[in-house]
Amino acid sequence: MLMGQTFCNGTDTLTGKVVSINNPCTTDPCLPGGVIALQTDSISYILTINHEWNIDSFNVDGRYIKIDDSIQVIGIIYEKVDLKDKIYYEIEIEEVFFFDITTIENNKTSKIEIFPNPSDGIIKITAQEKRIVKITIINMEGKLIFSSKYPYSESVYIENIKEKGMVILKLDLNSNESVTQKILLK
Repeated sequence: MLMGQTFCNGTDTLTGKVVSINNPCTTDPCLPGGVIALQTDSISYILTINHEWNIDSFNVDGRYIKIDDSIQVIGIIYEKVDLKDKIYYEIEIEEVFFFDITTIENNKTSKIEIFPNPSDGIIKITAQEKRIVKITIINMEGKLIFSSKYPYSESVYIENIKEKGMVILKLDLNSNESVTQKILLK
């Protein structure tokens, strides 16, 4: 690959820890400083929104991604070459899941109920003071199990979830808040 070329690897799911890494050299002279990236086992992926980097945090759906967060990102991966012919990687964020799970018990202000847990593939969700605008469910390997948008719903009933084992359910609310909860599917 030649300097300035970009190769898109397509949409993927990555899990890791948010770290600060040195800027790739994309200007002449190279700018000092760092950017936030997702560190996986072997590669650091610069986190981008609208193809822009950030040096300390990103606001995604009302929550900040910051250094030391453990997250899972669904997005488009780009392989790029900087002005010093060094390869670096970016991931354009489409969806983020935080692993410092906010349990419903700790979120008493929103008055959200998710039940039953464990579940046999049927989940009911009610939000008394907020409205549900989107629900996403992923398994622990990062595979998307369910995703749907709702027109400011107070109550949602999901049936026929075929997945077994632990999953993460993410609620996006009309107040730009997100709530995540681990659910055991039997």
